[in-house]
Amino acid sequence: MNNFNKVFLAIKKHCEKQKLLAEINSLEAIAEEVNIPVSKLGLYLDYLQGLGLIKYSISENYIYLTSFGKTQEKLVK
Repeated sequence: MNNFNKVFLAIKKHCEKQKLLAEINSLEAIAEEVNIPVSKLGLYLDYLQGLGLIKYSISENYIYLTSFGKTQEKLVK
């Protein structure tokens, strides 16, 4: 599984845990879970947002799945 899939699935898991909250408590937890540096996480988040799977803002501290993202199990290889 590539890192984009790992990041997407980690975000999906965190969003499902929080159900009603769009806020992500810890970007560090997501980066640690998929073994990438926090400094590189923005690259993955930008890509996933570009695909229409998530919406996020580091400055406003939120990540959420779009309607399309909620229906996806994983990204194409």
